[in-house]
Amino acid sequence: MAAKAEMNWLEQCGFGPKVMKRMKVCPHCGTVVDREQSVCPDCGMRLLTKTLYDCYRERHLCCDRCGTVLTSDARFCPHCGQPLYLKISAD
Repeated sequence: MAAKAEMNWLEQCGFGPKVMKRMKVCPHCGTVVDREQSVCPDCGMRLLTKTLYDCYRERHLCCDRCGTVLTSDARFCPHCGQPLYLKISAD
């Protein structure tokens, strides 16, 4: 129950995955716009199709099952218990 209350609080404050999935940020001027827009209303720059949530997921290690952000040394998701199979690069 505490996790649900925390998520509700984040959304009320304008944060959280549901909010991030509805927003884009202009790469030129930084204006926050609705995900349905394709052109920035402030500078006229064409917007990417990626939402703020998509950009966040690209930059952070996340659980494939539930989307929880993970530490670089995690072996299991702390939220759902999913085993994590990290890619090891060959040098």
